[in-house]
Amino acid sequence: WVEFYNPQSLAVDLSGFILDDITTGGTDPYSIAPGTVVPAYGYLVLYQGATGVGLNNAGDTVTLLKPDGVTVIDSYSYSSSADDVSYGRESDGSSIWITFNVPTPGSANIIVLTNGDSVLINEFLPDPYTLYTEEWIELYNPLDETVNVSGYVIDDITTGGTGPYTIPLGTTIPAFGFLVLYQSVTGVGLNNAGDTVNYLKPDGVTVLDSYTYSSSADDISYGRETDGASTWITFDVPTPGTTNGIGTNDGDFILINEFLADPNTLYTEEWIELFNPLAVDVDISGYILDDLIGGGTSPYTIPSGTIIPAYGFLVFYQSTTNLALNNAGDDVNYIHPDGITVLDSYSYTSSADDISYGRETDGSSIWITFDIPTPGATNGVASNDGDLIVINEFLPDPNTLYTEEWIELYNPLGVAVDISGYILDDLIGGGTAPYTIPMGTTVPAYGFILFYQSTTNIGLNNAGDDINYINPDGITVLDTYTYSSSTDDVSYGRETDGASTWITFDIPTPGASNVGPMANGDGVLINEFLADPNTLYSEEWIELYNPSDVEVDISGYVLDDLIGGGTSPYTIPSGTTIPAFGFIVFYQGVTGIGLNNAGDDVNYIHPDGVTVLDTYTYSSSADDISYGREIDGSSVWVTFDSPTPGASNFVPSGSGDDILINEFLPDPNTLYTEEWIELYNPLDVDVDISGYIIDDLIGGGTSPYTIPAGTVIPAHGYLLFYQSTTNLALNNAGDDVNFINPDGVTVLDSFTYGSSTDDVSYGREIDGGPTWTTFTTPTPGASNDGTVPLTGVELVVLFRKF
Repeated sequence: WVEFYNPQSLAVDLSGFILDDITTGGTDPYSIAPGTVVPAYGYLVLYQGATGVGLNNAGDTVTLLKPDGVTVIDSYSYSSSADDVSYGRESDGSSIWITFNVPTPGSANIIVLTNGDSVLINEFLPDPYTLYTEEWIELYNPLDETVNVSGYVIDDITTGGTGPYTIPLGTTIPAFGFLVLYQSVTGVGLNNAGDTVNYLKPDGVTVLDSYTYSSSADDISYGRETDGASTWITFDVPTPGTTNGIGTNDGDFILINEFLADPNTLYTEEWIELFNPLAVDVDISGYILDDLIGGGTSPYTIPSGTIIPAYGFLVFYQSTTNLALNNAGDDVNYIHPDGITVLDSYSYTSSADDISYGRETDGSSIWITFDIPTPGATNGVASNDGDLIVINEFLPDPNTLYTEEWIELYNPLGVAVDISGYILDDLIGGGTAPYTIPMGTTVPAYGFILFYQSTTNIGLNNAGDDINYINPDGITVLDTYTYSSSTDDVSYGRETDGASTWITFDIPTPGASNVGPMANGDGVLINEFLADPNTLYSEEWIELYNPSDVEVDISGYVLDDLIGGGTSPYTIPSGTTIPAFGFIVFYQGVTGIGLNNAGDDVNYIHPDGVTVLDTYTYSSSADDISYGREIDGSSVWVTFDSPTPGASNFVPSGSGDDILINEFLPDPNTLYTEEWIELYNPLDVDVDISGYIIDDLIGGGTSPYTIPAGTVIPAHGYLLFYQSTTNLALNNAGDDVNFINPDGVTVLDSFTYGSSTDDVSYGREIDGGPTWTTFTTPTPGASNDGTVPLTGVELVVLFRKF
């Protein structure tokens, strides 16, 4: 059949017009019957049974001629054909021709269902065993619209193996949806020893997607790491018909957390505890526990349906597993369902009655012994070992704020800890006598305890000394810190509670968090600054950011540009604070600091006036463009076309650099009274394009147009710029259209055309797509791939071979 389309707003009489294939041969031409009318924006389908026109499968031409039989009105030539696949214009009346796997005789070529060329093989199971009774292949639709996969083909190795399977007519996959094809339906058998899975076009030849594997394991699928991703992995818990990785996660991340090898009085049998460090439930069906691999007791396979909740525990007792751990030393192994891959392992050389081995804290890399085991609960429950307590802060030189020296200990565990009998000391074997902590002394969970000199009699030397925290055995030093000098009322302490980095605190925090109320400002960062104000800003500024979860006092800290040169440093006034995760902006009118447009340094300095805590060097600047960290506090610096003084650098709107030229009209005639350029935002967030530039030929043509401040394009939205606003004049004989960064130099998007036609626009085939075409019905401010009827001055023809 051949379909005609009338792109006009009036009905058209085709009486006497002629349909033919190749005009110099082929079948006889067909004269369209008198009274044949094609309605406005309507279709006419002529079948071979009526016309006698036969189109050659190996290639032919379809022609519409005037009644004179000579003048060709429209024509299309093709070189091959495929079963039940039509040729047609991409959208009704457009100049681009494509093939349609789902033809549309008598209706619009802009159809709801896209063809299935974008569909992907997402997951497949070659070796069903216990969890599954047959093989399956899952397809995934990565588009945001329903896709028709009728006639597409599934196959294993294309040069052999089982026969290919053609997907039945009417089969669709919803937007971002899945289709599972089982072997009992497809007949496609995947080889356990390795095979290829192919997804082909309806022509049965063109491979659209393919994956080759070399081995398989029982009930383990191959799949993309996330739906549609390029990386393939194996799934111990397959997900046919659902997203890859949904719900229960991969058991490969589970850890051996604690075990008891020698039960005596407190416990009647041995046990092994597993821990899930993930924020989702994990299915460990089929995973294996074992002692010495290749020896000892038989391995234990974890039953189907066994789940460990998020951040949860699961205890396996010997009466269930039959695993016997050797008191004199053994291995504990957690093994993949393949029975080979050891995912986690711990070896011990001895054991003691009712004492477990376990990670110091759940999931940590450090193993210790527990006098009070915690099967099924967090490691460290009850009143645990004081060996984990740390020296957190101390003051060796009290002056005005404090009347005596003190030492602060910190408990990093989630439970109270008894430190009875533990010892504090300064220089071991010298200095003052050690102090033994009294019986019944506990440190609450995540808490602090202070020991003043009036209690301990420990005198810390102002010129330098050691602080030691010692096991009750009086020998084992559990924590120590050495300092070489001191300052009045300035403490030494860990940067944050329990951290490995030590700093000094101008405002000590005895008995409270080291990042507690009014913590010192050493952790504050330069977050953003503006060196070259122009239109949007009237003066330079520097923004500081507090990355901690408590308010910070930055009294006495110093801002400066080039140290030892440039403008004078600025000392931040007493009482200046930055709230938790907050910002403070210092303007040039206050600081007197002038940042050089040609490049300079920005420095944040300790109150000692010497120690540079944070610095950034730049070599150039641009009007109203700031330098800043990519996200608040990050190590990566970028420029911001829309600065954010006093607010987060991670702003809701995306960068204007992602905006695209989507469509433009260079030659208005009847339908339009002026030229226009349409921009498109392909992002999921609104985008501010203030200061960006639109231009025709750079360095020539009309003057560039700077987009006004406050101009925003909504997510997936459009913005039109008319010539009456921009004064840009696009040349009918050909020109450039450019979208430029506010720096006035960087061209972000560009299109060049060589000619124009009255009221015909140039535009991307689909919004934001890479392919450009012309539109006889332009769509200013609307989607390029919408269903707006097309207009024109001549008939066009669509056809399908018979």
